[in-house]
Amino acid sequence: MGGALGCSALFLCTQIVRRTFYSAYFKYKKYPPGPIGIPILGCFLSRWNLLNFYAFPTMMGKNYGPVSMYPNGPWYWSVMINDKKLIDKYSRMHAFMDRPLMWQQATMPGVPANFSAMNGHAMMDRRKLFQSTIIRMTDSRFFTEFVQKHIKQNILFPDIDDAIAHKNGKWNPWNASFCYTFNTVYGASFGPESILDPKDELYLEFKKITEDSMAGVLFLFMLTSLAPNYLAKKYSKDADGTQRKLRSILMQWIVKREKAQIKSDEPSYIDMMFESGLDRESIISDVLAAFQAGAHTTAASITMQLFMLAKHPGFKRKFTKN
Repeated sequence: MGGALGCSALFLCTQIVRRTFYSAYFKYKKYPPGPIGIPILGCFLSRWNLLNFYAFPTMMGKNYGPVSMYPNGPWYWSVMINDKKLIDKYSRMHAFMDRPLMWQQATMPGVPANFSAMNGHAMMDRRKLFQSTIIRMTDSRFFTEFVQKHIKQNILFPDIDDAIAHKNGKWNPWNASFCYTFNTVYGASFGPESILDPKDELYLEFKKITEDSMAGVLFLFMLTSLAPNYLAKKYSKDADGTQRKLRSILMQWIVKREKAQIKSDEPSYIDMMFESGLDRESIISDVLAAFQAGAHTTAASITMQLFMLAKHPGFKRKFTKN
């Protein structure tokens, strides 16, 4: 017992001395500029200031140059770039396009990683496919006129009318906002004729799983700095079956679309991926990433914007007028 405690204390002291030396060295060289933080944890506690999440990046932008660097947890240093021209320049360089290895390690065995967790040419090819289909479709006039008009008339407006009729005008926009953003991604993925009803059982199951997953996303990103190996092993096992459930739902939607033999005037994300020769499992991985990244975050943003407009009616009137 004493030997184990002694080894632990020696390791701790070694890490403190190591971090102090490198921090002082970087500070002396003044490159790259950035705060030192505390031993072992570095700037982790400041970076994840839950009371004021934007305090740390705001401080970095004010006190340091366009490129700064800081220790984030016991294993990593993070680079922060706050100049748009530099971001545009560096984002095209291979060294700044590598995803952390843990994202690939967190993928279930036998299941291909989605393109956002990959590196190299395979990532670039699938990223271009994503940008040339789903992003182009959501920005197209046809998609805006057909899909979003349909969603507003059949999802958003009825939800507001229901709140006026049965809830004394108190409207919680979350469910309608999520359905709105979800169907935007769904229409781009499966074709604009494919809109899911907000009471669809598979949709509700997908929504519940996504909400539960996103509820712990901040804790997830915190763990990537403190215990990346543990996190990768935990998610690769998929002990609660979350990833398997989501993939199963997505597979049912694909099969349903194939049986319906829907042919869209606009090429959908699914169609383009099948034509590119991607296997079905890789397609599911990429489409699932689009749903998880695009539906919940956008719905949260819309909900917060609506809340702020309701809280500040003066800005609401000015916004409506403009």
